Amino acid sequence: MIKKLTAKTLVSRSEVKEHLRVEHILEDSLIDGYIEAAMNYIEDYTSLAYGVQSFEEYVTADKNDKEVFLAMNPVNSITEVLEIDEVDGTQTDVTSDIVSITTGLGTRLKTKLRKSYKITYSAGVIESELPKQMKQALLLIVAEMYENREDRPNVKVNASQRLLNQVAVRRI
Repeated sequence: MIKKLTAKTLVSRSEVKEHLRVEHILEDSLIDGYIEAAMNYIEDYTSLAYGVQSFEEYVTADKNDKEVFLAMNPVNSITEVLEIDEVDGTQTDVTSDIVSITTGLGTRLKTKLRKSYKITYSAGVIESELPKQMKQALLLIVAEMYENREDRPNVKVNASQRLLNQVAVRRI
């Protein structure tokens, strides 16, 4: 489970409204909700966080795991690693027990221990390095939600997914 401690968005409401050609304020809260939903979808789909953000992630490493992968990329720093006792729920700081950390895309932690952890870290692509496909995909996704307010099953891969496929982090 991952919890976003801070949030940023790729575009402002005014940029989205211009893209949608909406000039009134009646649906501002609806558009804000679409922007947030689209941002969550894009970050989940690509595993790339926009802007440096803080995350709290709960992971479990079993005896067969040699490393633990973090969900959001690129990781800039690990703030804290807490081991969670599965019996009583106590948390112990084990940041110093991490054998190595590979930061950037596909971040992983090599651990000595095989337990449950709560990892706090910062991750994100700064705006100047942001793939342009992400912003365009967000505008397309919001426009799709705004124009088609009902669920549409059997929709084939659309333009936004094709854009996001170009920048998604893949784990092998």
